Order: sequence, then structure tokens, then C-alpha cells
Amino acid sequence: MVPSRHPQSLDALDRLERLKLIKYQNDRYIRTQNKVCTPSDIPNEAIKKYHRQNINRALEALDNINFDERDITSIIMPIEKAKLAEAKKMIRNFRREMSLFLEAKEGGGDQVYSLNIQLFPQNSGEEDLA
Repeated sequence: MVPSRHPQSLDALDRLERLKLIKYQNDRYIRTQNKVCTPSDIPNEAIKKYHRQNINRALEALDNINFDERDITSIIMPIEKAKLAEAKKMIRNFRREMSLFLEAKEGGGDQVYSLNIQLFPQNSGEEDLA
């Protein structure tokens, strides 16, 4: 295990090694698998916890990461609920395309970034606007 300045980083690296998702080789970590995906639209407490952690990291980045190294934007819009399933497919496709565009080949990247996208109703979901 490589020394790190952040205890959370050590824990995460240790967990990824135990899960055999990464290995330490030639003075650096490399992925052992190309991608790891979780099922969509299936409630799972571990996945919810992961999303909460990423949302909290985004909040920290808002205050602590220079704007030229991050992009945090939002839009609020009225939607046609019948289009929601197709919108979610479009989001999944966008994530895959962005990943293909940004990812370093052969695991040789110089930074690790998180892309978080949220699409949710602003009302409680019980009342419709129409």
C-alpha cells in the first residue's frame, strides 16, 4: 500500500484492492477491470450511501476547488413526465460518452474525477403542476 495524505484515500484504496478492482504495480495503482457498473433503478442502500458521499464531495468542491477545475451547474425546468424514461436513457448515454472522452488509456491518468448528474422533481412528487 502506498502512503497517502488522506485516511479516506487509504481506506478506499484498501477496499478497492480487496475487491480486486485495482492492484499496485510499478509504483502506481492500475485498474484490473475496464468498467464496473451497478444496476439502474434498483434500490440499494450501499449505492444510496455512495451517491450521498459523492453529493457531499460535490458540496465540498463548490467551496474548495477552483472553478477552472470543476463544473457545477444546474437548471430547473418544467417537464413532461412521460419523457422521463427516455431522459434517463439519454443521461446514461451521456455518462458513457463522457467517460470514453475523458478516460486515460491504459490507466495512465493524472487525476481522478467524479461526474454526478441528478434529475429529480422539485416538488415532493405528490402534487403535479398541471
